[in-house]
Amino acid sequence: MKAKQIKKAIKKVNKSKDEIKADIARTARIEHMKEVVRKTFPIIEKVDSIYDGQTVVNALSGFLSAHIEKKISEIKVSDCSIDLSGEPKGKIRTAIEQLVVLFKDEDAKTLSTTLESLGSTFTKFGADKFLKQPMSSVTVKDIVA
Repeated sequence: MKAKQIKKAIKKVNKSKDEIKADIARTARIEHMKEVVRKTFPIIEKVDSIYDGQTVVNALSGFLSAHIEKKISEIKVSDCSIDLSGEPKGKIRTAIEQLVVLFKDEDAKTLSTTLESLGSTFTKFGADKFLKQPMSSVTVKDIVA
């Protein structure tokens, strides 16, 4: 960490360590973005118009995104390191382990997105109807309907 970054992040006296780390990370991301612009501009200013400059950066961004998505889609659940060492043995850990085995050949990104959506649905649904009731009171029909 640079001393300058630390001083900027510590302006607010009552910030937690996590808030300070987040501020430093945000500042670093912004500085990186500025550096990319500084390096990019001398190259794209040689094209004929702003539209052409936009085409250049959007095209490269699109190619990179497509490549990244292809690589991400190749990652299967079985390729991921699922560290449950912090989770005590019990029903939650067992359920996670069973899902990892069940979906081991699934696309990790798609499954992650689907499970995140399912968790959000549980939150909304549970708040409305099943707060503090056992999971067995919820059926697939309730969620998928």
